[in-house]
Amino acid sequence: MSVWSMLEECVSQLDEPFRHSEILGWFRRHHPDVKETTMAAHIYAATSNAANRAKNHPYLGRRPALLRRVDHGLYVRADHSGDSQLAEI
Repeated sequence: MSVWSMLEECVSQLDEPFRHSEILGWFRRHHPDVKETTMAAHIYAATSNAANRAKNHPYLGRRPALLRRVDHGLYVRADHSGDSQLAEI
């Protein structure tokens, strides 16, 4: 199972809004072998409003976003009903 798939599962199970620390905690419980640096890169690449996500993570950043950051360290699931509105800031 890929880390992206694991993150997708994690995001689907957490109650919104959820904190960065909750994502890391979920991974520690379910997939303790995944490194925090790997998680940080995946969270950034999976965040729809992360600046330059596709440029900084070319492979992962091209995938449909899983998250949207609503405050510092606070996320909700990405809304794909209006993908054109998910422009990078």
